[in-house]
Amino acid sequence: MKVANITDDPSAGACPQTHDVDCEEARRTLDYTDMVALAELYRDWALHEEKITDEQRARLMLWSADYECIAEFSGPSWTALDPDTPPGPAVFIARQFRART
Repeated sequence: MKVANITDDPSAGACPQTHDVDCEEARRTLDYTDMVALAELYRDWALHEEKITDEQRARLMLWSADYECIAEFSGPSWTALDPDTPPGPAVFIARQFRART
């Protein structure tokens, strides 16, 4: 199965600029609900974890903002472009977090 290149799809538009998260990779592997779950998880860690540095807290907030931006860009009906790819760590974490909330 060929993985779609998002930039080759004129209906997709250009991915938004992000701080650290690869937009195309996120859209290839994550559903909208996975992106939202990761954004919430990273934000919760940044706001509530006491044993992290300010730099780690800032990084978590940037990841949260990136996933929120990509999710908003993709829309609530977004499904991963390559669902046959075995889930990576981000997918696993997002789905575990969603199952607990």
